[in-house]
Amino acid sequence: MKIKNKNNEDCFPPDGGKFHRGFGYTSPIGEILVLLNDMRQTITNTGIDKSLNREMLFRRFSRISGSADGNGLGLAIARQICLLYEWKIDYEYENQKHLFEVIF
Repeated sequence: MKIKNKNNEDCFPPDGGKFHRGFGYTSPIGEILVLLNDMRQTITNTGIDKSLNREMLFRRFSRISGSADGNGLGLAIARQICLLYEWKIDYEYENQKHLFEVIF
């Protein structure tokens, strides 16, 4: 898996390339881009090759389609944190990439 910074330079996590389950949706040859500044955090990845259901995306344990894998609690917790701090969280699918953005 390749991770690039905003300058398109390769970056590697301190554990040598192992990620938590949240990054498991990206294929081994996929890409994850994480951008953070004082106004927003954006995470883009090349996960499954279709848009996710926006209505179900931030609900606990929702299923992506008929698959056994679901969203678990991660996105539901992220949404609750955003509500608490009055931040905006959004999801888009464009150019075969999933984009999650939190605007502070």
